[in-house]
Amino acid sequence: MSVIRSLIVMLILVIIVPVASSFLAASQTLRAQMDEQTRLQNLERYTIQRGEIQRTVSALGSIQADEVVNLSFQASGQVAEVLVETGDYVLVGDVVARLADETQRIDYEQAQLALERANNALTDLLGPVDENDIRVAEANLASAQSAYNSAANTVSDADIQQAQLRYEQAQHSLEEKQRQRQVSGGLEEEQYTLLDAQIGEASFNVEIARLQLESLGSGNSGSLAEAGARIALRERELEQLLAGPSTAEITNAQITVQKAEARLRDAETALNRTMLVAQMEGIVTAVNIEIGQSVAPGVSAIQVSDVAPLGLTADVDEVDLNQIDVGMAAFVRLDALPDVQLNASVKQIEIMGVAVNGVVSYYTRFALDDVDPRVRLGMTGEAFIVLEQRDDTLILPNNFLRIEADGSAFVDVLGTDDQEKEVEVQLGLQGDEYSEVVSGLREGDVVVVEQASINTGFPGGQ
Repeated sequence: MSVIRSLIVMLILVIIVPVASSFLAASQTLRAQMDEQTRLQNLERYTIQRGEIQRTVSALGSIQADEVVNLSFQASGQVAEVLVETGDYVLVGDVVARLADETQRIDYEQAQLALERANNALTDLLGPVDENDIRVAEANLASAQSAYNSAANTVSDADIQQAQLRYEQAQHSLEEKQRQRQVSGGLEEEQYTLLDAQIGEASFNVEIARLQLESLGSGNSGSLAEAGARIALRERELEQLLAGPSTAEITNAQITVQKAEARLRDAETALNRTMLVAQMEGIVTAVNIEIGQSVAPGVSAIQVSDVAPLGLTADVDEVDLNQIDVGMAAFVRLDALPDVQLNASVKQIEIMGVAVNGVVSYYTRFALDDVDPRVRLGMTGEAFIVLEQRDDTLILPNNFLRIEADGSAFVDVLGTDDQEKEVEVQLGLQGDEYSEVVSGLREGDVVVVEQASINTGFPGGQ
């Protein structure tokens, strides 16, 4: 009985074990096929194509205005008006703020009136003689002649002596004025004009004294001499009126006008210093004052920025500095606008570097070629300076490459049978994201890489 059981068990094992083994092998093959299918589906694929490739140097920075001007008052005082706010657009010459200016305005108005009076006086002096003035002068002369004719008093010796003394004093005064004029030197033109006028007056006094003495000497009375002097005076007044103004009078009037003009200029300058004027067209980016505040000259009150065009200022590391130059092409990417790439160029590189934590960098200004209304002052971004570029060349993403220690490069090419084949490639220009394929691949080839794989050892850019 036990023998029959043993035979039955052995028969069962002979039948079941091969079947189980076949089933297990088929199951493992199916699982391997499914795993391979899953792996192939998860592979990242790239079709080799032609395109543009760049090698760049990058630098972090922010958007800044092309030019910034800090406006400050030229005089101290108290702020009376602030006429702009941050964000306002101003033109050259616009008044953006004022100081209290009551004193300066009064001085300016008074200087205007003084100049107007001086100009009127000069105009009257140079204008034609008024007929009314001539008639008045002629009437005065006739009156003096009438008074002379009516004088009848006799003359005493004392009268003649007094007249002689007055004549001598007048001559002495004239001589003294002439002497002063001769020895004068280094005086202003106005002072010389005054001395000449004094000499003329002294000469006139001598003539009057002489006439008085002659009148008394001829037997006329003292009142008659005075009447004769008045006649001489009125005659001279009429002659001067008919002859017009003298050179000295014209010079004095012109000097008065010049002084009034200088005073007006000074008053206008003082008034203008109470006003803060925009010196360039742009946007108000800072207002540092408020009404009632006391300010001093030279302290920034209002900031105006020229935002046409905007630019990016970045810090270029000293190790990259020798690779870049003014005029080189670049492009800018902003954190706030990740999908926007702005064409730019290197506009300016500062001569002096700045050291921060032992790292020396150089302020570099990038001019933006593109205008995007969404770009704002202060936005952070990154500038990429194009050092080298290839156009219409075979390109391959760097993450599909495997770089060996000896520098050789390999990729996995997917065949028509979905089988991968390792291929060695020769690279040309190695950019930040792509590399140029010189040989080893053709346009249309499909390369693959596992999504979880990490490209190590690639000497790329950024």
